[in-house]
Amino acid sequence: LGAPFYNLCLAIYYYLFIVKNIRPSRNLERCMHLVCFLFAFGTAIAGLTTGMFGYAAFWCWITVEYNIFRYFFFHGPIWIIITSIAIIMSSIFYDLKKQEKRQRRRG
Repeated sequence: LGAPFYNLCLAIYYYLFIVKNIRPSRNLERCMHLVCFLFAFGTAIAGLTTGMFGYAAFWCWITVEYNIFRYFFFHGPIWIIITSIAIIMSSIFYDLKKQEKRQRRRG
């Protein structure tokens, strides 16, 4: 989930820069990196320390006994991230379309 979190962080960064006209600080960038690493490593460490990992059909993943954690550690966050990115990028698209219309009216 590290890569999807990075995509979400990039979408937030683009939103702040393009739509809100804010130059995000280095501290925000560091926080974004930290959140991505903490979630990715946190879920991996939680799975290893509790013994949730094992044979799961075709690959090694969270076993059937801990099926609810598949939703908390993967399926739930991934759908929240996908939905958030779609909303943010749509907002950026509509803002850029408005800017383009204003530019066409001016000149």
